[in-house]
Order: sequence, then structure tokens, then C-alpha cells
Amino acid sequence: MLSIFPELLDFSVIGALLLRGTAGIFFFMFGSRLIQVAWSVKGATPAMRAIGILYGALKFAVGVMLLLGVYTQVAALLGAVLCLLTILQDKPTQFSRSDKQVQILLLIICLSLLFIGPGYLSIDLPL
Repeated sequence: MLSIFPELLDFSVIGALLLRGTAGIFFFMFGSRLIQVAWSVKGATPAMRAIGILYGALKFAVGVMLLLGVYTQVAALLGAVLCLLTILQDKPTQFSRSDKQVQILLLIICLSLLFIGPGYLSIDLPL
């Protein structure tokens, strides 16, 4: 195989760590923001508030799982589904206002983590 820097290929697990950490931070931030907005919005029905809090809690949990490297493939699959749901919304609601470009990028990162694994510094690594 031709490679400009073949010695860097020995550190491919660091690439998975960077992807996992970046996606985890974004899911963590989006989830905590969604929980705060759903909790504090005025005039929302209890059902809408509960849906917003549940959606935010799922994103928050995916973020924590990705940051720690716990069940990385499960978290990546759940994160991909959550990103797909956000992308398929007709219009952004007050519970999810993140840009579609960021959601598409997170979807691709989650799908790649599903195939390449958790990477370095994860609890899943020995598996």
C-alpha cells in the first residue's frame, strides 16, 4: 500500500478516539441543552415537555456513553438513529434547533464508529 506517512497507520486507534470524543461532546451538549429547554419552556403541554426531556436525556446518555467508551457500538447506533430523526424533522422545533449539517456530520461519525469500534481509552477496548 502506498502511503505518505505509513508510520502513522500504527496509531489508527487514536483516530477512533478523536471521532468518539467529538461525537460524545456534541451529543452531551445537545442533550443537556434539550433538557434545559424542554424543562423551562412556557406553554408546553406535559406530554410535549416529557417528550423533549426524554429526547434530550437520550442524547445526553449517548454523549456520556461515547465519551467513556461504554457500549460504543450501541451508543453509535442509537446516536445515528437520533441524528436521523432530527434530520427528518420538517422544521426545527423549540426542542431541537441544531443545524442539519451538524446532524449529518454526527450521523456519519456514528456510522463510522459502528464499523471501526471504540478506539483508544475506552472501556470497550478489551472486547
